[in-house]
Amino acid sequence: MEASAQILPYCKDCSEPDASSRAELFASVWAPHTPSTDPCVHAANAKELRSHFAKIQACRPGASVVGRGKADVHPSLARSA
Repeated sequence: MEASAQILPYCKDCSEPDASSRAELFASVWAPHTPSTDPCVHAANAKELRSHFAKIQACRPGASVVGRGKADVHPSLARSA
């Protein structure tokens, strides 16, 4: 799947309040050993990233992640706004 096409499913998955459902959905868009870095967190893999979103859900029930642009793809990374 092209990187930009993964933004909306990723945002939906990160916004899922149920942890087990979030893990199942997340597996469709995130490879298990892929790291993630943004200004708030560095997650070494999918499990750590799901844990980060669980903390957000606990602090801000009903919060959602919103994608705002196309993915900027490079040979070894992708990022989105």
